[in-house]
Amino acid sequence: MKMKVCFVLLLCCVGVSGAGNRRPHIIFITTSNMGYNDVEWNNPDLVTPNLMELARHGVILNNSYVAPTGAATRAAFLTGYYGFRTGLQHAEIRSSVPVALPTNFTLLPEILRQNGYTTQAIGKWGLGFCNWQYTPTSRGFVGFYGSYGYAIDHYEHIRREWQTGREGIDFHDGITPVKPAGYSTHLFRDRAIEVIKQHHNRSPLFLYLAFHAPREPLQVPFHYERHFREQSSVKRRLFSGKRYTPLFYQLVKRVDSPMVYAVDEAIGKIMDALDEENMRKDTVFIFTSESAANFTDGGSNWPLRGGKGSVWEGGTRVPALVSAWSPSLISQRGRVTDKLMNAVDWFPTILSMAGITSTSKGAAVTSSVDGLDQRAMLSEDKPTREWMIYNIDEITGRRAIRKGKYKLIQGKPGDRNSWYPISPCDNMQSLKADDYIGRYNEWNYLHLFDLEADPDETQDIAENHPDIVQELKVELQRHEALRMNGHKPELPDFKAEADPAKHDGFWMPGWC
Repeated sequence: MKMKVCFVLLLCCVGVSGAGNRRPHIIFITTSNMGYNDVEWNNPDLVTPNLMELARHGVILNNSYVAPTGAATRAAFLTGYYGFRTGLQHAEIRSSVPVALPTNFTLLPEILRQNGYTTQAIGKWGLGFCNWQYTPTSRGFVGFYGSYGYAIDHYEHIRREWQTGREGIDFHDGITPVKPAGYSTHLFRDRAIEVIKQHHNRSPLFLYLAFHAPREPLQVPFHYERHFREQSSVKRRLFSGKRYTPLFYQLVKRVDSPMVYAVDEAIGKIMDALDEENMRKDTVFIFTSESAANFTDGGSNWPLRGGKGSVWEGGTRVPALVSAWSPSLISQRGRVTDKLMNAVDWFPTILSMAGITSTSKGAAVTSSVDGLDQRAMLSEDKPTREWMIYNIDEITGRRAIRKGKYKLIQGKPGDRNSWYPISPCDNMQSLKADDYIGRYNEWNYLHLFDLEADPDETQDIAENHPDIVQELKVELQRHEALRMNGHKPELPDFKAEADPAKHDGFWMPGWC
């Protein structure tokens, strides 16, 4: 029996547009390794005019969290479960290992597609591909254009696996391996525009657009990069594209763009395409980074502590927003909220935006997930989430939980534990990455922070609040027990069958 769709008017957030009883188009845009300090609303030196335009018509999520690793975050977006529940909490999925997001999880595009949405994925997949059943077009997406792995060269589209020395082209159009010419951000932009123009507004569209930028390798069109030479750090210049003068600002709007600005420019062109197809007024935009910045590659999480891979705020708190042009989709626009949002919340929130509340058998589609429907927060700024898990990883010993204003870290937080401002030098690898010694490396050492009074995590108050420490420790243990009933992280050996040399030079499925 076909799943029944419940059409509901979502108070002040998602509802009936001017076009009638039309469910909204939903464009979900992610970036990679983009830190808290890498957008204009947190750093006015940057150039992100189109993201600022989205912010003026939406809600900036100032306390939006992701997992320490990208694979766990991507799985959270599409399943509504924390990484320790999907088995992806430890690391990215290597191209030569038989690991993937398990197929017993029903993904967001599968549910949307069953309920009349056209579903398209563009960009990075990064959730496993050793078997065809793990690939995007087998998991709910009608179309896919991009890479199966989590990182590629932006021009050659080659994925290099440093552990094995293997390399091959990682780019696919549907299930067909291809090698297009061009810069990855521009290729993904152009395919998104093509999807919009061919859609013809016949049905609601869910477009999942996952840019590789601005993660390394730091590559930009040279004729554009030269306009950023005033930036003192080459890495920061390539990563961001910093604004210096009004004349310079006018210049960068007319040329191709480096890294962060390339993504921003792509978003602007996508909005233009929606205007041409008369679709923007019925569209909800969601923008978020899937991972925090690596300070050694030019990104910045300043003033937050730590970096990607850690459970510090700087490793998990990222820029995000929700936007719409129609007041019927988002009424209180142009504001900033400090309410909590976690990556797992996008799954139930998007289904709620689409008016999908139950299966054909009457069961709630989000009854068992970790995510919360955040409509009330988006529409009326009402707090929905009061606590969350940062991560539970028994391999590294990194565990962290937040309840209210208190955050407990158990064990070693990560490998980058200091505060890293934008450096004027390029030799940032020489900076001491791990400032902790002795007791801080012990798995059971406990850190407690009051994030309302101390958002930058400068004062460990664990010794002053043993009762709160014990309460949060017990809660962490309870959730770890839930993980033990789920999927443990897998660390299998690299498989020779995955070698692109066996597949005409491409990374391909079908070897596990």
